[in-house]
Amino acid sequence: MHKRLLHLLAAAMLFPPFAALAETPKMRMCYEAAEFQPYFNGADQVPPSNPGLIIEQLVIPAANAAGFSLELYRRPWNRCMSDMQKNIADAILPAAWTPQRESWARYPGPDRNIAGGSDPAFSDWAVSYAIIVASDSPLGWDGNSFHNLQNGLGAPLGHLANDRLNQLGVLQSSNIRPEAALKMIVHHRLDGYVLEELTARALINQNGLQAQLQLLPIPLFRTDWYVPVTHKFYAAYPEQVWRFWEALVEQRRKLEPQLQQQLNAQAMHGSQGQPN
Repeated sequence: MHKRLLHLLAAAMLFPPFAALAETPKMRMCYEAAEFQPYFNGADQVPPSNPGLIIEQLVIPAANAAGFSLELYRRPWNRCMSDMQKNIADAILPAAWTPQRESWARYPGPDRNIAGGSDPAFSDWAVSYAIIVASDSPLGWDGNSFHNLQNGLGAPLGHLANDRLNQLGVLQSSNIRPEAALKMIVHHRLDGYVLEELTARALINQNGLQAQLQLLPIPLFRTDWYVPVTHKFYAAYPEQVWRFWEALVEQRRKLEPQLQQQLNAQAMHGSQGQPN
């Protein structure tokens, strides 16, 4: 009897319980390489601290709550989307929903058992895309069409705003970086540039161009940001993915007033503690 007990103990040491063998699943998430304050700090690399309020206060806590080991990395936005289509990235941040993106991305939709559509209740943030123009610009936008167009507009490559401008027939170029675009607007070589509103305000303030530039009163469009995952990743961890999306919502609802205040303050005055 004693010998049998020793054998059982030895076997238990050699074959630990299944739960002990199971590894925490990794969620590999790609986000924009360019700096877009107040949401994302630094450029190209993930900062060792203070990567940005959306990541710090929403994404990381939600991943932890869902039981994912989060691995963040940065690429130009088109590359992030390409990585997701190739299943190199499991998720991207932040992504608006479009019908075209459904072929390679699973969004939190109105029916959790059926892929398709998106549910704003599960978005991580609601945003407006503003149109930056010169203070003396005659350009007008009524929500449907532009007036007094002279040189065309721009937006970051791969961004939804770029597609919208192209659809409207007013896109001058897809390869104008934000800082270069501001200079072009000031020198009347570009009519306007579209960025998320707080990012636009932050960029204008950082470059000291408050007197030369302004935002048109009507945004190009409003949308919701999501953290979609690949269909492959969703198929492997459906329950955990929903726990992640639900935790995102819980964090947003809990922190939204103070988080919005922090984002507004950083857009006006710059990020605090940002790595150089």
